Amino acid sequence: MKRIFQLFFLAVIFSSCSPQLRPFTDRMYINSDFSERELKKIQFYVSRDIVLSRQLDGTKARLQSGKIRIVEGASYEEIVIRRGTRGVFAFSVEDGNIAVSFEGNPQTSYLVFGPSERRGGEYVLRAAKWERDFGIINYNGQQYTTPASSAYASLMVDVRGSGRSSSYTRRASGKRVRG
Repeated sequence: MKRIFQLFFLAVIFSSCSPQLRPFTDRMYINSDFSERELKKIQFYVSRDIVLSRQLDGTKARLQSGKIRIVEGASYEEIVIRRGTRGVFAFSVEDGNIAVSFEGNPQTSYLVFGPSERRGGEYVLRAAKWERDFGIINYNGQQYTTPASSAYASLMVDVRGSGRSSSYTRRASGKRVRG
């Protein structure tokens, strides 16, 4: 019984330390009026897996990250950004979009996220072009495709309360008409 209590206690401690992730939204961005310097201090996370793939030219099969796989004689590079992967703000893009880097040089290895009206202002993955089954993404100077399901990937941030909050309640006494 003592062992069970210890395990429960440890589970409570570790769960209180884990991030409390919430979608990063346009309301959060606008209301907070973050400067680029402040955005660089925010730890971003991705809400779901993002898979980028491209066919490699046989003579230029250089791989910097990810992995190479052979499919029916063709070589493909695949980069997987897993759900929960940490990212950092790289720079601002037009129309309120932001570039977030999950690896390598933030000036070249980044994905663009922007607010979606359909998703309540959540910052979702942007593509250069979305087709029915896939999107075209520019990443690290190369063009990749991603499944249409990647369109649902959004940015998450750790939102914690200040720990203590206080309130003061007062009852209005009312006023009488004099006359």
